[in-house]
Amino acid sequence: MTNLPRSTPAAQGVDPRGVLAFLDGLESDGIEMHSLMVVRHGHVVAEGWWAPYTHDRQQLVYSVAKTFTATAVALALGEGLLELDSPVTSFFPESLPLSLDPKVEELTLHHLLSMSTGHDRDTLPVMESELGGDMAKAFLSTRPQTAVGSRHVYNNGCSVLLGLVVEQVTGEPLEDYLRPRLLDPLGIGEFVWSHHPSGSVRGSTGVHTITESLATLGELYLRDGVWRGSRLLPEGWVAQATQAHIVPTDFPDSPDSGVGYGYQLWMSRHGYRADGAWAQLAMVLPDQDAVIATTAAVPHSQLVLDHVWAELLPALEGATTRPDPGAQRELEARLAALTLPVGPRPSPDRAGWHTNGMVVVQRIPDAKGWWYPSLFDVGLQPIAEGWALSFVEDEEPLSIDCGDGRWLTSVLVLPDRSRVPIAATATASGATATADVVFLETPHVLHLDLARIDPKAEGRLAALATASMRWNVPPLHHRSLADLRA
Repeated sequence: MTNLPRSTPAAQGVDPRGVLAFLDGLESDGIEMHSLMVVRHGHVVAEGWWAPYTHDRQQLVYSVAKTFTATAVALALGEGLLELDSPVTSFFPESLPLSLDPKVEELTLHHLLSMSTGHDRDTLPVMESELGGDMAKAFLSTRPQTAVGSRHVYNNGCSVLLGLVVEQVTGEPLEDYLRPRLLDPLGIGEFVWSHHPSGSVRGSTGVHTITESLATLGELYLRDGVWRGSRLLPEGWVAQATQAHIVPTDFPDSPDSGVGYGYQLWMSRHGYRADGAWAQLAMVLPDQDAVIATTAAVPHSQLVLDHVWAELLPALEGATTRPDPGAQRELEARLAALTLPVGPRPSPDRAGWHTNGMVVVQRIPDAKGWWYPSLFDVGLQPIAEGWALSFVEDEEPLSIDCGDGRWLTSVLVLPDRSRVPIAATATASGATATADVVFLETPHVLHLDLARIDPKAEGRLAALATASMRWNVPPLHHRSLADLRA
């Protein structure tokens, strides 16, 4: 899909050297990017994907889903199905608890959109675990601890309830409602939204789409909800959605996350953004008439934002830029050659490794409680294409072909015949080996390290190995490797 016209940076007043400086800054800080798209004056002026990620592969964008949910609310508002001051309780008469807290009665759609419900913690865990699967009833039974509208807490439950509201008033699943009103007009074909076990769409997360979809959504907001001459969003919605209705205080180390929160959008020091975990971003910069979309695996979005402001923003400030053919050729070559790093080239030693037990988890900092797969009996054996990585998950033997010091794209075929798109590489040197598995429809890469117990020993002992694993960034709502796909 290429919805947006293409141009050169100079033709749209962007300095290509600034984009190069941005790439340099990301690389020097070891920031793992998966894609980048820079849009100026409605034209894509720079785009690139870090192999093995590609332009046509949809990827999980986590909480960018919240902005799609809020946009569905906007469409329902425009159709007269909702009002911002509508009481939340009015949409769920059959889910009201026997004893309704007065604060809950005060809640309106405005409070859900701005996450200013007065709760002091995320309500989603309660919604997912209690009251027989009635998520609305669970939310309405959770008493706000402070005055409604008095504080911001990042509350996934608000986004889920917004999705349920839209489904309630339209009688359609959220993604079905969006298809003719938003997705088709914007030309967004690649779009998958995961569901809760109850059957409702995950209004807070779970969207899989391509990078250009993020850029296109950003362009729609930048153009005040008008797309190619047709108004898609009700007049005034963008102005309402992109003002700071409340100031978050629970992100003291992130100067951009403390600017303000709109309607499922974060205000930034420059413009505003849709922000998904691990830096899936759609940044809208009205003053520069620009949109920047990224997918990545970064512990904090602030790390990417800092580089945007330091290196990329100056490149967007000028109204005109003289053509610089040398810089343009360098930028084009750089963007075409982007790749995730692989390990050192392997040694001539092509002996195999095999473990006789569970793999040890190497947790990334601050990752206590994140999910890690239970892998047993990891093996790495040489094959013609490179290496065969074998392991057991949930008592099922699985195998992945890995490129020899290069990315090899394939699918992980599961016992139920479902297929998980992956790319993998492995290298070996002396007594150690590494294997990296990219789950291509997510931001997640699983790193495995193997070491022979005694590489000089003879017999079976020489093949035994220890193994450990770690994520680049941990998956947030998954319970098996099968979940790591659209």
